[in-house]
Amino acid sequence: MQWLLKARLRRAQELLENSTAYVDQIATACGFQSTVTFRSSFRRMTGVSPASYRRRFKAA
Repeated sequence: MQWLLKARLRRAQELLENSTAYVDQIATACGFQSTVTFRSSFRRMTGVSPASYRRRFKAA
């Protein structure tokens, strides 16, 4: 299960960096049942929220 979670979160990072999709759309696209679960898992893995991650690493 940890491998799957990490794979989903890596995909979410790619989408946050390279797309303009909303966070809830990214959560769904990556297989999370809810945005709350996604945000919590993302923060645990990266130490920042998905929105903060996007601001920091968005491709120009």
